[in-house]
Amino acid sequence: MVFVAVICVYYESERKNSVGVPRMEMFLNGVSLDVIHENGKDLKYEHNSLSLDGEYYNNVEIKGRGNYTWNDDKKSYRLKFNGKVDLLGLGAVRKWALISNNMDDAYLRNDLGFYIAKMVDSEYPFSGDFLDFTVDGEDLGLYYVTHVVEISKRVLDLRDEDGMIIELDNGYCKQEPLNIDLASGDCVTVKDMVTDDNMDKNLSVFIEQINRAQEVVADGDYKKMTEILDIESFARYFVVNEFVANPDAYVTSFFMYKNGVDDKIHAGPAWDFDSAFGNRRWGDGAMNEGFYAPETVMARRWNAFGKSHYDEVTGEWIVETEDLAVSKMMYNMVEIPEFWEEVKRVYRETLLGRRDEVLAYIQKRSGRIRNAAMLDGEKWGKMDFDDAIRYLNWWVDQRFLTLDRVLGEKIQLPMKESVM
Repeated sequence: MVFVAVICVYYESERKNSVGVPRMEMFLNGVSLDVIHENGKDLKYEHNSLSLDGEYYNNVEIKGRGNYTWNDDKKSYRLKFNGKVDLLGLGAVRKWALISNNMDDAYLRNDLGFYIAKMVDSEYPFSGDFLDFTVDGEDLGLYYVTHVVEISKRVLDLRDEDGMIIELDNGYCKQEPLNIDLASGDCVTVKDMVTDDNMDKNLSVFIEQINRAQEVVADGDYKKMTEILDIESFARYFVVNEFVANPDAYVTSFFMYKNGVDDKIHAGPAWDFDSAFGNRRWGDGAMNEGFYAPETVMARRWNAFGKSHYDEVTGEWIVETEDLAVSKMMYNMVEIPEFWEEVKRVYRETLLGRRDEVLAYIQKRSGRIRNAAMLDGEKWGKMDFDDAIRYLNWWVDQRFLTLDRVLGEKIQLPMKESVM
């Protein structure tokens, strides 16, 4: 047994030297990876084992994760351990996400998004690192390991027994067993809670509070907004997603939490950045380099409330809503002058003038994963890694030029009449 362990440690070390990242090896218990893929992302498989960085773990659970990306050839997974484990020095938790980054030819967008979020909010809980992942000897390539959105000391440390995280998800909410339509038509689901002893009551209070928040935001009543919402958390959340131009923001993976029934609603944590930073894999129409720029006011309204047209047969106005609608509350909130001033304050205090720092981070991280990324790109048919990094550098440089001017200076966004 010792001899085998020594061989494994040596092999992992050699693999790390060749690809530049640690290697995680997983061995499934009585099931194949093909079966896991065929049975869907929600089925859990227990009693597997894995090794990473010289450490060995038994009784590891694996399941799929992701919505749109689960349909991709290279899939993402969630791991759950018997107890808390600290993978790659990221902090001890039981649940871990293995993100494939297969829609990101630069592999860095989730990692860079976390880095930007930490710059904007020093309490931001997420970080991650890269590894080479194999299952039963099959090399699946370069993955990104990080925590999942949950209530825990390492992620969201909610202490009140009535603490709860919900997710606004206008794309996939209806696929969840527990989903609730807000008065606005937006759909939310419960992501996690401290205890489910008072779940019905706590959820009812949360939903009532969100519905009330949407009303006062639609009315532009900033004073009442501050009584219901943690405005600074929403401003920080907006700055993160605006800087990275995240087209998924306020559509899916929009998390909000309360630390008890009497707490205000907090926005965050920001999550899911693989289609952000002008990701060309999603097409020019989704690059969103001016996601909330004045010239896209009508497009934003259509995304939130749908397009209307007159039906000459029925004599009625018909509203065609988007399948992936933008949160109506955020659509209205960003047009309120006091909130916009808070957004500019947050940007000036956290991101203004930090272009060189971010570009240096891209250079450091891309250099570290280059060998592994090149091999992964060959396996999964991606564009040239160096070209993808050059594009990401250019995009970030241009984003700083734009937002240092728009948010770093005292200019006003054109206002409009708010609608719930």
